[in-house]
Amino acid sequence: MTISIPDESSAIVKETLQKEVNRLKEKIVSLNQHLLTFEKKFHFSSEDFQKKWNNGELGDDQIFFEWFADLETRDRIKKRLILLEKVKLDN
Repeated sequence: MTISIPDESSAIVKETLQKEVNRLKEKIVSLNQHLLTFEKKFHFSSEDFQKKWNNGELGDDQIFFEWFADLETRDRIKKRLILLEKVKLDN
């Protein structure tokens, strides 16, 4: 795919992309910190949580839905970040 960006707009596009990459990285850090609170509270990793969740081994407490949602959100953001980091703009 080719995208045409006028020379006078290229700096703005690069800056905007970089800001979004930074924002996504900050969000991942924040989510990781929040996930760590779940892990400490329940004494198992988020990976173990996902296995237990998928196997139906956990109850339907609201906190488990929050943990699941945070994991899903983090994974979605990671995928978006990977895609954005693949964007290369020539000078």
